Amino acid sequence: MLLEKFPPFNRFASKRHGEFEDEDDGLPENERNENNRRRQIEEICRPLMLSDADLKRVMEELVKAMETGLATETGTFFCYT
Repeated sequence: MLLEKFPPFNRFASKRHGEFEDEDDGLPENERNENNRRRQIEEICRPLMLSDADLKRVMEELVKAMETGLATETGTFFCYT
């Protein structure tokens, strides 16, 4: 009787509680869309992620470039202290 009055619940009638075909199947549509967007963003950004070793190298190069740029002999920006 409940399923006849509320057709959206019909999709759960053949499944046991907590069992869904897809992990997002039981979520409201706006949450499914949000999860899909998050997955797309993660997929696009995955090649841009740095390992710890790469990040350490980038940080070392950045510090070296800042020291070179701020040195009185090689700097293009002079700090007077």
